[in-house]
This record gives sequence, structure tokens and C-alpha cells, in this order.
Amino acid sequence: MTPPLLPQRDRLTGDNPAASSAARRWGRWGLILYGLCTLAAGLHLGIVFSLPEDAVQRWAAEGPYSKAWVTAISVTAVWLLLGSVLVLLERGVLGGRWLLSILLFYLVALLYATFLRERTFFGDAWDYSNAAFDIYHGKPFQRYTYLPFWACCLRLFVGLGRTGVVGVCVASALLSLMALYWLLVGLLRRFGFSPNLAGLCAALALLVCVPAQRTLFYGQVNFMVIDLILVMILTASRWPILSAAALAAAVHVKMSPIVFVLPMLVSRQVKWLVAFAAALAAIVGLTFLAGGGPEYYEQVSRSLGSIHTANLPSDRFRDFSIDSLFLVAGDLARADPAWIHAAMLSVKALVVLALLGLVWRAGRRKPFWADSAGLGHLYNMTPPLLVLMVMTSPLVWPHHLVFLLPTLVLLAPHLVTPGRRFAFGAAIFFLLLLPVFDVYPLGHGRLIGVGIICWLIYAADFARGKSTLDAMNRWADRRSG
Repeated sequence: MTPPLLPQRDRLTGDNPAASSAARRWGRWGLILYGLCTLAAGLHLGIVFSLPEDAVQRWAAEGPYSKAWVTAISVTAVWLLLGSVLVLLERGVLGGRWLLSILLFYLVALLYATFLRERTFFGDAWDYSNAAFDIYHGKPFQRYTYLPFWACCLRLFVGLGRTGVVGVCVASALLSLMALYWLLVGLLRRFGFSPNLAGLCAALALLVCVPAQRTLFYGQVNFMVIDLILVMILTASRWPILSAAALAAAVHVKMSPIVFVLPMLVSRQVKWLVAFAAALAAIVGLTFLAGGGPEYYEQVSRSLGSIHTANLPSDRFRDFSIDSLFLVAGDLARADPAWIHAAMLSVKALVVLALLGLVWRAGRRKPFWADSAGLGHLYNMTPPLLVLMVMTSPLVWPHHLVFLLPTLVLLAPHLVTPGRRFAFGAAIFFLLLLPVFDVYPLGHGRLIGVGIICWLIYAADFARGKSTLDAMNRWADRRSG
């Protein structure tokens, strides 16, 4: 006789009712203690900040590599993460097949929340803050090469001051990083990864990752952009309007995600395309209402035309784009700038054509998703499209490589030979682990990693990858069991 199915919550809390009850009891007492500590901390802070300024300064001091407001964001994030753990424990959710994924999320989130406290300067976030104040005062952008949408969003927080707006950027980057973990898990689940394997791959991609660290430390928008791209992919089948709106928002934050319109055009997703066009227009309208009028779009267009001269020459040693590879070589050789630009544009055009060919081949051969009908083109084209999105940019900084994290984790089942595994390890080193150098051409070593990833995408095969993925799922489930 088949035993009755347990309710969902019971299945999540595990097979031992006594252990589950004890865990929930400990979670309940932990929440009571947590609430009392939160109340005591709130009263303490209220008393401290009611004192004169000199007394507040005696109560806390900034370390040599920290800022008080950064520490406040870090401490708040850690405290809220602790509270959420206790809530999950009390609700009986910590158990079952999602236990490993949940624990790995907290490992990643706590690691980066702790890293954040050590940071004192947030380069790009200050540019975003200044752009928000430029729009608020109706002045031209000082140093901003994005569409004005994100600056208009930050304009809502100008009452916090320039440092407060930077704090909003940093906090949003940390929250976007936490969301990225679960979106990566969701993407991998869509491609057939088990919950345990998906959690392991997502955590490994984020735990030791120089691009992720720099994205967080700069208060950059890259986590937000890749989150929106993954939302677009994950919601395209059931909620096409939400999917189109997510990509439209990503394009208005950073223009390069526009390449994801290509698979929707190829698969003739008419409803999605109409919704995307409407969302683009709606965001432009909202931007205009917030003060980001046509003059800001015109200024961004002019800034993109002179983007190579707007940055300091020393920046080219960290920018590993094809553009900087040729520009620095031309400077060192004292070559004619016209010839250097011609060679640069020719090589970049060839690279873009080759990447477009790789995207088209992935859509035709279906190495990642068996069915080409419906959204099959989107799922198969996503790994090479992310590479295309990165490499078409005139400036490619090390933190831009967070866009390749979905590509890297989706390639894991396709490492079916020792040679491919060795090459993948080399790509991981160049793309995720290589420190940032200010010496030419060490920083451009990352291009080797990009080339390896392209070769692995070219060599990927669905049948062999599916067989390997099944074995990886069994291994992850057995190890975590």
C-alpha cells in the first residue's frame, strides 16, 4: 500500500518529525532573542544619536580602511540575514532537497556583506550619484555614459545627500548580488540541474570571483543588469510582458543587453516584441517625467563617440577590450593613430561577426536545449549572446565578466574530456581569479579566457552534455544526502 503524500511543508522539513519539531522550537526561541536584541540595539542607537556630535564620535570610530556608513550597510545586511535564517528555521523550511542551496546562499551573502565593510571608495557609484544630482539641478552630465534612466531612479534619493545616494547604489548592488544567486539557481534548474547541483554551481561561481568583488566594491550596476537579463529569460514562457519589461529596463540601465532581442526576432515572438517596444517607450516617457529629457540622451550619444579619449590613458591597462589592446600597442609603437583605429575596427568587426556566427550556430545545433521550437532559440543562444554582449562594448572592465557567470555554469556538463576540463579551468583562472593588473598586456590575458569559452560553446553537444548532467545530478544528490 502506497503511503499518503505528506504536505509540502512536512516534506521540506525532512523525514524526522522529532528533529523538525526541535528545530522549529529553537527557531522560535531564537526569534524571541533576536527581537529583544534588535529592540535593545534600537534603543541604544536612539540614545547615542541624541547626544552631541563629539559624544557620538567617542562612541564609534572609523578604521583605517572603512567608512561608518559602509559599516552600517554591512552590519544591517548581516543582521537581516541572521534574522531571515531564524525565520526559515521557525517555519520549518530549513530541510529537504533545498537545504544545501539555502545554506550556500547564506554563505555567499554573508561573505560579500563582510567584504563590503573593508571598502572605502566606490568609483562608479560616485559617477551615478553625481549624475543624479546633475539631473536634479538640470545640469549636463559630468562623467556618465549610460542612458539617464538609472540616474533618474537615483534622483529620488537626492535628499540623502551625495554620500547617501552612493549608499543606495552600494546597497542595491549587494541586494542584486544576493538575487543573482537565486536567479542562477533558477536558470540552472530550467536547464535540468538538480537543486543541489544548481546551488553548488551558483555558489562556486560567486564565492571566489574577482569580477563579483569589484562589481560590489564599485557599487556598479552589473549585478542589476544580469539579474534583469535572467528575469527576462526565466519569465519569457509564462509572463512575456514581464520578460519584455525586464529586458527593456536592462537596456535602459546598460545598452548592451539589446542583443537579447535577436533570439526573440529569430523565433518570431511577436507578443514579446510588441511588449518590449512598448516597455522601451514607457521607460523613456518616465525618464522624461523625472527630468532626464532629450538633451541627456543627446549628450550620452556624444560621450559614446569620444569614449576612448574621455578616460585617462592609464585606464587602458585595466580595460581589456579589443579597442584598448590596439590603442595601447599603438601608443607604445608610436604608430599613426589613423592606422591603429582602422586595424582596431577591422579586427573588432571580424570578432563580432565570428560571435554572431557562434550565436547562430548555437541556435541551429541546439547544444543546450533540445527543442528549437518556442523559446528554444533563446535558451540555446544565451551562452554565446552573453559573450557577444561583453565583447562588443568599447570598454571591457574586469567587473564586466560577471555577465559571463551564466555561460560558465551552463558549460559545466559539457566538459566531457580531460582537455575540455583543463581548458575550462584555465578560463576560470583568466576570467574569475586573475587579479587586476595595471601592466600591459597582463590584463588582456582575460581575452584568452574569452576565447576558450567560445571554443567550449562551439564544441558543446546536447546528447553528451545531458548524459554528463544526469551523472552530476546523481553525484550532488548523493553527496548532500
